[in-house]
Amino acid sequence: MTSSRRAAPRDGRGRAHEGCQCFGWLFFPTMGAWMRFQRAVRCLFGAGRPHLAKTGAEQHRMIYPRNALFAKESDRHAKHHKDNVVKTTKYSLFTFLPKNIYEQFHRFANLYFLLVVVLNWVPFIEAFNKEITFLPLLGVLLTIAIKDGIEDYRRHCMDKNINHKQVTTYCSAKGRFCEQFWKDLKVGDLVLLRQDEVVPADLLLLASSTQHNVCMLNTSSLDGENNAKLRHAAQASDTADCSTFEPENFSSFVECERPNPDIMTFKGILVQRHQQRIGLDHRNLLLRGCTIVNTESVLGLVIYAGLETKAYLNVSTTKTKQSRLENALNVLVTYCILMLFAMCLFTAIGEGFWVYTYRGAIFDLPDWHGTWLPAPLAGVCTFLIMIIILQVMVPISLYITIEAIKLGHVYFMQQDIDLYDCQQDVRFQCRSLNIPESLGQVQFLFSDKTGTLTENCMEFRCFVVAGHEVSHSTTKQGSHGLPVKLKEPLLAPDPWVLNCVHKAVDQLKLMPNVSLVSREMDILDFFIALAICNSVMVVRSKNHLGRELPIVKRNFSSMKEMEEEENREIEEGNKMLSLGFSDVQGHSSPEVPELNLGSKGQFWDPFHTEEPGHNPGHLNYRNRSSGPTCKEPSVLADATLEDISDNFQIALRRYKASDQYPYQEVDNKGRKSRCNERQCAYASYSNLNGGFEPDEQEMESAGRKDELEAEEGMRYEAQSTDEVALVAAARAYGVVLLDRTVHHLMLSLPGVGPLKFDLLHELAFEVERRMMSVVVRHPLTGQTMVYAKGADSAVMKLLKIPVPDNLRIRTTTQQHLNSYAERGLRTLCIAKKHLEVEDYEKWAKQRRQAEDALEQREELLQSSVASMEANLTLLGATGVEDRLQEGVPQTIDALRHAGLRLWMLTGDKQETALSVAYSCHLLQKHDDVCSIITNSPDACQVLLKNVLWDIDCQDLETTHHTSSHMPLSLSYCCKKRSPNYLEGGDSMICHRGLLLDGETLEMVLNSGLELDFLMLANRCHAVLCCRATPNQKALAVRLVQKKLHAVTLAIGDGANDVCMIQEADVGVGIQGQEGLQAVLSSDFAVSRFKHLQKLILVHGHWSSIRLTNIILYFLYKNAMFVFFLFWYQLFCGFSGSTTLDQWYLILFNLVFTSIPPLVTAVFDRPVTPQALMKFPHLYQCSLMQQESIIVVFWVTMVDAVYQSLACFLLPYFAYADSDVDIFTLGTPLTTLTLITILGHLAIETTTWTWVHCATMVGSLLVYAIFLGIYSSLCLTCSPPSNPYGVNQYLVQDSRNYLVCLITPVVALLPRVVVRALQRTLYPGYKMRSHPSLHVELSDGSNFARLHY
Repeated sequence: MTSSRRAAPRDGRGRAHEGCQCFGWLFFPTMGAWMRFQRAVRCLFGAGRPHLAKTGAEQHRMIYPRNALFAKESDRHAKHHKDNVVKTTKYSLFTFLPKNIYEQFHRFANLYFLLVVVLNWVPFIEAFNKEITFLPLLGVLLTIAIKDGIEDYRRHCMDKNINHKQVTTYCSAKGRFCEQFWKDLKVGDLVLLRQDEVVPADLLLLASSTQHNVCMLNTSSLDGENNAKLRHAAQASDTADCSTFEPENFSSFVECERPNPDIMTFKGILVQRHQQRIGLDHRNLLLRGCTIVNTESVLGLVIYAGLETKAYLNVSTTKTKQSRLENALNVLVTYCILMLFAMCLFTAIGEGFWVYTYRGAIFDLPDWHGTWLPAPLAGVCTFLIMIIILQVMVPISLYITIEAIKLGHVYFMQQDIDLYDCQQDVRFQCRSLNIPESLGQVQFLFSDKTGTLTENCMEFRCFVVAGHEVSHSTTKQGSHGLPVKLKEPLLAPDPWVLNCVHKAVDQLKLMPNVSLVSREMDILDFFIALAICNSVMVVRSKNHLGRELPIVKRNFSSMKEMEEEENREIEEGNKMLSLGFSDVQGHSSPEVPELNLGSKGQFWDPFHTEEPGHNPGHLNYRNRSSGPTCKEPSVLADATLEDISDNFQIALRRYKASDQYPYQEVDNKGRKSRCNERQCAYASYSNLNGGFEPDEQEMESAGRKDELEAEEGMRYEAQSTDEVALVAAARAYGVVLLDRTVHHLMLSLPGVGPLKFDLLHELAFEVERRMMSVVVRHPLTGQTMVYAKGADSAVMKLLKIPVPDNLRIRTTTQQHLNSYAERGLRTLCIAKKHLEVEDYEKWAKQRRQAEDALEQREELLQSSVASMEANLTLLGATGVEDRLQEGVPQTIDALRHAGLRLWMLTGDKQETALSVAYSCHLLQKHDDVCSIITNSPDACQVLLKNVLWDIDCQDLETTHHTSSHMPLSLSYCCKKRSPNYLEGGDSMICHRGLLLDGETLEMVLNSGLELDFLMLANRCHAVLCCRATPNQKALAVRLVQKKLHAVTLAIGDGANDVCMIQEADVGVGIQGQEGLQAVLSSDFAVSRFKHLQKLILVHGHWSSIRLTNIILYFLYKNAMFVFFLFWYQLFCGFSGSTTLDQWYLILFNLVFTSIPPLVTAVFDRPVTPQALMKFPHLYQCSLMQQESIIVVFWVTMVDAVYQSLACFLLPYFAYADSDVDIFTLGTPLTTLTLITILGHLAIETTTWTWVHCATMVGSLLVYAIFLGIYSSLCLTCSPPSNPYGVNQYLVQDSRNYLVCLITPVVALLPRVVVRALQRTLYPGYKMRSHPSLHVELSDGSNFARLHY
């Protein structure tokens, strides 16, 4: 047997390895014993998720459809693929007990108590009964095991429900589609899904029921975004509509990358017959967990199944976060262990000297063999015995108690009504139960801007096009980013720009298929770019799904024919409007203002003032040929859309009351038709589209009815709300986005109607590029156009060399961009490019090669994008307002007064970041802002040195402190403040800010300038980092964590904030308009930034203070109990004997003193919430207590030594001359210790409720009842102790009552005196921190309990 085991490793493939794959390698001679044991345990209990990253040829996998054509190939590759069974449980019925025990003994405390139990089972050093010492550890293990078992059983039930869902798949054996469970799906199966069904695995979309072979997908389960995503089928020649798809004839297979967790990337190739290869990306993939919406049916091929799907690969354990208090607890427990070993060592040495000195004395008895132990061996045995006796020095129940306390803190956070958002019906969420106390230790706060400080509800405010600037006062967008319903124009359009749009459309109608270059065409292209250069999806109601949009072609043989057509339409519109508002003529009402419908270029203005020769109350309609055109955009400078809408509704009601108002039709569902009302409403807007009237016959000929029907039941959805604002702005100028498919864009132009733009390519937005672009073919000119939008820093670099006119436009646009940014608006540049046919075909071929490549696909795609987005022509720029959230300035003021350093990290430009910083009070008007923005590392270093020198000179003049040797510590920064730092909140704030960009930050990190940068940042109360990427945000957080060792909090609302949130010690996600990515990655989730104020200043403060106090109390009560056990060794010859019954030792921590500290730690309120909100600088108490916890610990240990001496010596000398035995003496010692420990807790409790009183009294009653029953019924329960009759004796002894009255008073007297003097003569920081607090106290308010 030995020889065979040694022979197996030599050829590496022997039967020993085959017979036991898990343990055959255990006998490999070069492997360490400990590593072999660990690997064996991992093999037994599960090795975890397999490594998916491969090298070489294994980087790719082949997916063959499971039909008759590929039966052999699919069976051969099936063994390399995972099935679709999902198992998220940690245990099985057989592995639960060993695996759970294995995991629990990873904790040091459990290992320590297991060692104590093992020691007590050694006969020679047995201190207690074997079963009794095992009870505490068994109770802890059972409690955690039951909790883990319940959680795992819930996961098992969820897995069972998911695995047994049904799905329709193609069965090759039966030759038809049939139902089967999700768990039975295999890679290569053909799956048929219907609307509102959930995708069971990662599928390659092959066919769809829609005309364009597309599918709408809801991905909220993955990224939290509720807007529908567009997915299109692979462009395979042998795929068709779902109704005509033949699975047996599907002859294509897929070559793709191995499974990875990136949901935004997918690299694959669809290999068709004749080896034609088509590139695949993430837009062809339906991910598991998503829902099919707005699509009747789809057909897909399973690519990844089960635990290899992207959804489950993303379910990974995030970074384990541990609070600083837990780290401090580990240090304090280490101190307790050192004190335990010191007491055991002292006792062992004393035992050795005692045995050596008194060997053979009359009281020195031999063991049961009749021999005496040598002095060294007796000392070793006593050392081990004392470890067993004093084991409670390390509190076994402390860790479970802390978890219960944190659970209580989180519960009250979630029940706080102030953290509930009634508008969105969103409540506070705690996604990490182990760090609520970290909210009270935050020193640095990192915040995103958009959606975090602002509403992320974009309102289109202004734009500049062709050098002409236009401002808009209002929009009609929802306050919470609700989808825009296309019922009325959202903006009051500028007449001059509107006139230019109409002229450009007229030019296109007169000269189609001709490339036109003019200012009007640039303006029209500007709005076309706003409408189509985005990811906006047009979602229609179910009544309008599937309706094909008509393509309106209005061809005129001559200019004269077109003018006659338009004049006739104007006359008909004049006639209809005169009849419709006949009741207004001659009956002027102050309630109805004058209505003026202008011609082309004149917007309907109900606030139009009286003109000479104009009759009040008469409708004035100007002909486009005779009426003057407005040259300046000032007609509606003061008019708001709400006012226009209200006045129009008044006129509409009068029109309805007239005889000419059309009747309301009733449909088959009993609902009144709104068509005629919509026609009337369209009259007010018809001037935007050339003044056509909504006559039924004329609308049919001109396409107006189709245009209105196209817009009915529509709404816009997008991942970013600013895209919706831009599309709505384009619609206000007559350029309406009607539909979007994979290959086409339906757009409505004024006077033309719906047009179909061929979408050739869409170059999606990327953080690195900071822009996006689309390549389309214009339906009127036939040109291939590139429309691009993006940040000015990106677009301006890609513009072609301008001619003088373009240079003027570029300069004017840049000036307006700077002006918009100073106003705090989000800016975008719009550009275009005309492509020749040859150039486009050459680029398209390069793009297809890049898309079809599996190796270096990203590099090839980036190269193609760079070549396309070059030599652009600037069209204009936009300014979109994102309003601040309610309460943001007040929250930032409070956090700044609380001593937090605030950093705002945003991707916006410098001027926008500064404007928002001033408006949200992150910076004050009188603050000095230090700007560090440079492209050179050397210049950055010089700039940092110069700024630091200037700041040192300023501080030297103001504070008379030097900073030539400033260390990188927060404590120094606190010391550098004024001497009156603790007297009020204002002196805590240095009026200085720092501004830098993402490139400078990355340069600082890569050039070794971190120390200089942090020196400067520590001298500023706020830091602004603009143009920062998600990775740069995370690097900034990491820099502060590593170098300053500070507690950081990061808050954000979007996917670009996930890295920052996960990197910070505390991550807070805002459930806003950008999905749930930030929330899913966070530790805590709120709906508004203002909730951060109470979450940090109140709940964080409470949680940190409570846990700090309760940890110190637990260590105190255990130490005090152990100390008086130790004192007895001085009176018993260091024999390792105890005066307490072993049941008292076991139950003292587990039963008698476990509930009162738990209740106090959950319900105690050291400071009222009103005081914490009114005086934010009180938040510093939790930071200061955390920093001084080591000092307070040793002071508490000194107090524990004194109290233990008082509780031991007073009863000992009281019974010195009596005949009581040691166990009779031990009972009053236990009683006095319990009373003293509970009295200590009562002194430290600041808020008393009936729960506190009940637990205090209940603990004493439980002890008294146990004492009475145990001493009355137990005769020989735990030999050698005999508790029988002890209680009866003590009840009759008067000394017992006297000792119980005097001893607790003597033990607690120093603490009572110190607390009384502290709260009267020296109230401390909280009582003197604010002058107005004395006024509050003198008024007798509730702030009298501000102290602890």
